[in-house]
Amino acid sequence: IALDALGRVVVVGNETGAGGDFNWRIRVYDPMLSVLLATTEYSSPGAASDIPWAVAGDRNGGIVVAGGETIGGVQRWLVRRWDPGLTAVLGATTWSGPSANADEPHAVDLDPNGNPVVAGYETPASGGSDWRIQKYDSALNPLQAVTWNGVGAGADRLRAVAAPVASSVFVAGEETVAGEGTNFAV
Repeated sequence: IALDALGRVVVVGNETGAGGDFNWRIRVYDPMLSVLLATTEYSSPGAASDIPWAVAGDRNGGIVVAGGETIGGVQRWLVRRWDPGLTAVLGATTWSGPSANADEPHAVDLDPNGNPVVAGYETPASGGSDWRIQKYDSALNPLQAVTWNGVGAGADRLRAVAAPVASSVFVAGEETVAGEGTNFAV
């Protein structure tokens, strides 16, 4: 859920499609949640499950959604930017990690310049998962990316991101350490 620059409430989630798979659903409500102002969906090609994980509203009322889409049985990152009425896709980009394993973006924020910063995880061929942070320009062209593998080869996953200034990004998530289990990490 997010508030956009126009004060509207933007909600993302998944719904079951006709083939039993999951599709993205994006809805925009007035500030009192009494009027549905816009809605749209996204379904990847084929009968595959697609799940949106995060949403942010840009300063022009546009909407950026980060989530997963399943192509060829593998989930990859998908980031899409819509106009305020959800009638036009203004940009879209995908990303697949270094192996044919699942990769998920779980958080999105916009820096002061309107550039989306997406955080989640990638799954390397060796197993486990590693933190991934990707910054895009306003047209969703990749600008910078960084991955981080915690102390061991366990499940390291980002769940939140904040980009309050153009030069810094803050993330929070989990790191799995042998003998300790899963720890909170910032």
